[in-house]
Amino acid sequence: MEKRATQRHLLDTSIVCSFLNSVNFGQPVDGRMKNCCVHGLYAEVRFHFKTGTVIAIPIKGKEKTP
Repeated sequence: MEKRATQRHLLDTSIVCSFLNSVNFGQPVDGRMKNCCVHGLYAEVRFHFKTGTVIAIPIKGKEKTP
């Protein structure tokens, strides 16, 4: 049973994240965004980000229809 306050939008789009607050500033990390909503997102990336890491994720894509 879904307990989220807002609806998740299903996606399957490539993303490139960049660090904003560390010595790795601007270093790109490839991944795929799988879903998002007003309060957050789920993405699979090739790097383990520590909790609290600030990243930028410019995105463009289409909503996946069920």
